Amino acid sequence: MKEKEIEELNIRIESLEEQINQIKKTLDTAFEGEQAKWQQVFEAVDMNFKEIRDYANDTFLHADTFWEIHDKNKLN
Repeated sequence: MKEKEIEELNIRIESLEEQINQIKKTLDTAFEGEQAKWQQVFEAVDMNFKEIRDYANDTFLHADTFWEIHDKNKLN
């Protein structure tokens, strides 16, 4: 290969490396945005599960209390 051809190839390689780095940066930025969106979704779902759990615990606690009182009344 001629020296000029080698130089042209090196220039093309450098250009491709720059383009690849730019693509990587773009993908990283996009991923960070998506990750933030999914984090919000997970937090909302987690909060709903906690509310459901608390509601169920309160409901069953009241149900247990009702049956305890009911059984006490049966004994009396």
